[in-house]
Amino acid sequence: MAKSFSDLHYLKTIKIKVPFSDLAQILESHPDANIAYNQLVRPWKSRLSLLCIEHSSIQLDIKLLILTFVAIVDRRAALNSISKILTKWGTDETLQRVALREEPLIAYPPPGANRIVEHR
Repeated sequence: MAKSFSDLHYLKTIKIKVPFSDLAQILESHPDANIAYNQLVRPWKSRLSLLCIEHSSIQLDIKLLILTFVAIVDRRAALNSISKILTKWGTDETLQRVALREEPLIAYPPPGANRIVEHR
């Protein structure tokens, strides 16, 4: 059981890695992998983490655990299921498209910011 917010946050971020399980491929064509991660992955991963914390439940935990195993066999099915969960929660279409991973990731500001990260 999580003992603090940071423990809870860590547990939730572990469970939503399916859309970014190809991290090496996402970053390989960028000259600075750290900047690329902060522009292309971290903003979306953070948004997903915040949503998972907001909608935290045993049912969600079980769904995400199952989807993690599904992703090993059929990543597309797992991504579609995650997108459906986001749609049910009423998230914006951009986040739903990012979760589907049918298009290249787009640089975006992290939650709470209005500028895209440009420096380490």
